[in-house]
Amino acid sequence: MVVAGPRQVGKTETILRFGLSSYESVVDLDFVRDKDMLGILERGYSPAEVIKAISLREPRYRFIPGKTLIFFDECQELPDVATSLKYFARDGRFDLILSGSLLGVFEGQIRSHAAGYKEEVDATSMDFWEFLLASGYPHDLRERLIRQAIELEPFAPGELERLFALWDEHVLVGGMPLAVSSFIREGTYGTPFRLQRAYVRSFEEDIGKYSQGLDKVRLLSAFRSLAPTLGKENKRFRYANIARGARKRDYLGAIDWLEKSGILAPAIFANALKEPVPAYLDPSIFKPYFFDTGFLMAQLDEGSFLSLTQGKDFGIWKGALLENAVASALRKEGAPLWTYRKKDSTMDVDFLLPSRAGIVLVEAKAGDGRAKSMAAILGEGNPETAFGTKLGRKNIGRAGKVLTLPSFYAPFLPALVQDERLLSQVSGIS
Repeated sequence: MVVAGPRQVGKTETILRFGLSSYESVVDLDFVRDKDMLGILERGYSPAEVIKAISLREPRYRFIPGKTLIFFDECQELPDVATSLKYFARDGRFDLILSGSLLGVFEGQIRSHAAGYKEEVDATSMDFWEFLLASGYPHDLRERLIRQAIELEPFAPGELERLFALWDEHVLVGGMPLAVSSFIREGTYGTPFRLQRAYVRSFEEDIGKYSQGLDKVRLLSAFRSLAPTLGKENKRFRYANIARGARKRDYLGAIDWLEKSGILAPAIFANALKEPVPAYLDPSIFKPYFFDTGFLMAQLDEGSFLSLTQGKDFGIWKGALLENAVASALRKEGAPLWTYRKKDSTMDVDFLLPSRAGIVLVEAKAGDGRAKSMAAILGEGNPETAFGTKLGRKNIGRAGKVLTLPSFYAPFLPALVQDERLLSQVSGIS
């Protein structure tokens, strides 16, 4: 298994807990901590040679067939260790998990990708549901929330207010486990904000260390341009946002690096509302969301951060934060990130989701504004659009082919748009 994902999302902790509770022996190698282990591939990739190399460097490890987990961590320091997955899978005596940040960046340094011999998992920061669990709410709350949406059952005013408060906390704190635990423990935003800043500094240090021949200054400039882009009315990424006169050919590698790092979660523009949507995507045009809202919050000044945490109206930034929260929620659920803007028009839709009934249009509204573009598109009668969903500060409701949901339903949308009962009610599909 390969577990990839950004730093500080809990990969190491989760794997070690699993290993220590499930195996008699855990061989835990951290290639940042254990520099002497960087030479374990010198004699080849076979389990016999790798185990011999580990044992010579550290004889305390026990390799018990059928009862041992070998855990290679921080594999960005030795990407080619992934080639050994194929040979360990064929051998079958030992289970092997590889983990690390920036693994996508180093794909070119792996001699063999062991296709068919591994399972790949993308670790993410905590989603809203995990935030609720960490806050002490019961496991069955998720099923209840989904059922209410399917049955179009509104919340009581007190329930709605409490869930919005929890959603707001999650959006402001983000989902990095240490930030979440400190917020729940202390009940204030100070420590989460400092941790968010530290995460961004750590990532910028990784840019300097792992930029792989790319211009470090350009890569850093590209990263720092993402948040200001989200602060604009038109959130489409433009290379001119990075620097005056910046050209696509000079920064394309930097954007690709940021996406492979797991930090950038681009919402790709579709140039038509037709199925299959992937056939109409233009990967060169996107909105640049962060994988976690904490990364967006960390790039605000302290005064702006305090304004948002105190519930003050913050104009476009408040809408940008909600859009990023929705994008992050959809990505964590494995949904595609697609967006749409009609050519030569201001008509656009924040997100598109696939369903059995057709394309579902999704609009995220920080206030009580109308989703005019979505209403206009649905009014055109395109048979390939199923219905629209408006996420905002509203209760559950429906008006024709527009389903209104509280914004905290973003993580549940991918499941909801596949539910036949809901599709039948909103889109008319039987």
